Amino acid sequence: MTTTLDIIDTAVKIGLGAAITGLSTYLLSITNHTSSLEKEALEKHQQLAKEIAIGFEKVETLFNECAMNFHNNDIKSAKVFISQAASEAHSVRAMTNLVGSDELVDELEKCTEILESIYQELLMKRPESPKIDLLGTKMTAIKKSAYPLIRTIYNNRT
Repeated sequence: MTTTLDIIDTAVKIGLGAAITGLSTYLLSITNHTSSLEKEALEKHQQLAKEIAIGFEKVETLFNECAMNFHNNDIKSAKVFISQAASEAHSVRAMTNLVGSDELVDELEKCTEILESIYQELLMKRPESPKIDLLGTKMTAIKKSAYPLIRTIYNNRT
């Protein structure tokens, strides 16, 4: 025969079991949600790093087009390409600010300054090849120091 005490005992056990299950579910849900947010933030960070790398490659391509046109004495086309390269470099620098890499922002600032210097040289009546070649060498040095920073951004969320 079931007594009142047995009924209360069973009710307490069911209630405690439900409370423990509810609390466990709540804590697990919070943990999963936090992990999901962290994963999404990492994916967005890595996507931005990819866009920075692609943009930087586009700057280099435009720069190379400028150099080719300059050495073929097509100054007008060289100006167009260097102007596009500078514009793209500014965009890449803006994206770099979003990921918080001061080192890379500094490198891209140097890059934009070089591109603008090349453009200024191209505006001269007789642009000097040695000056432009020297700026091109500086640009290569910046590229070599920027790519490891881009890899660091991609691999390590800052």
